[in-house]
Amino acid sequence: MHFQVVWISCTLSLADNQGIFLKHSYNRVSRLLHWLMAILIISTIIIAFFMEDAPKSIRSTLFGIHISFGVLILELIIVRLVWKIKHPAPPMPSGVDPKSIKIGKIVQHSLYSLMLLTPILGYLMVITKGRSVSFFQLYSLPSLMEKNEQLHEVFETIHIYLGWTLAALIILHLLGAFKHRRAGDGVFERMWPKK
Repeated sequence: MHFQVVWISCTLSLADNQGIFLKHSYNRVSRLLHWLMAILIISTIIIAFFMEDAPKSIRSTLFGIHISFGVLILELIIVRLVWKIKHPAPPMPSGVDPKSIKIGKIVQHSLYSLMLLTPILGYLMVITKGRSVSFFQLYSLPSLMEKNEQLHEVFETIHIYLGWTLAALIILHLLGAFKHRRAGDGVFERMWPKK
């Protein structure tokens, strides 16, 4: 009996440290939205990096993919924000440094802000150039502004700066995730896909 109690105690402690408890993990929808957006955003940034210097034969295609991914990111971040309001983040595992939690929240809030603002500025940049914002030519977002070259340049500059800031925050977010993975405090496993 004593052995069983000790064994159960050790098992529960290990599960807590590895973030296996359901109460510390994000739900399936949150994890799906997180990883889907991560793939889309990183792909969009990579495309943007090579787009300007790409051969003319594929530049237009890359630009179209970049815009389409941006439309999807904008739609998904709205869904994700609504889902987040209705389904708050689970409690952090015990033993996590409060300073680390505070920094993580600042980075997370900054990422959410940029994931919303960057595609919005991209949308404004495109429509003030007199072009339509479409999702792989399947449908187009309504153009809420007329063509305006001066505003286009302003929106383009802001969009670029926001994009690079978002890329820097993603790197910071990844470094923080790897730090928690090495620490084994259960934070990394909260968003990791479950079997």
